Amino acid sequence: MAHGEKDHDPGDSVPPGVAPKYPPPLTEEDQRVKRKLEQLGGGSRPEPGQPQGQAETDGPEKRGS
Repeated sequence: MAHGEKDHDPGDSVPPGVAPKYPPPLTEEDQRVKRKLEQLGGGSRPEPGQPQGQAETDGPEKRGS
């Protein structure tokens, strides 16, 4: 096993050291775009632990059963 492999989760989409831990603050333009997207998307975020969408009631695994 190579060095560091035991700490690597194969489900990690970004290898360690690639993404910044502390991204730079948003610019004025970025903040305007973010506000606009939040308005278009409903504007409010669900409380932590609350569902964010609606699950399918008849998923593909149940069809044809």
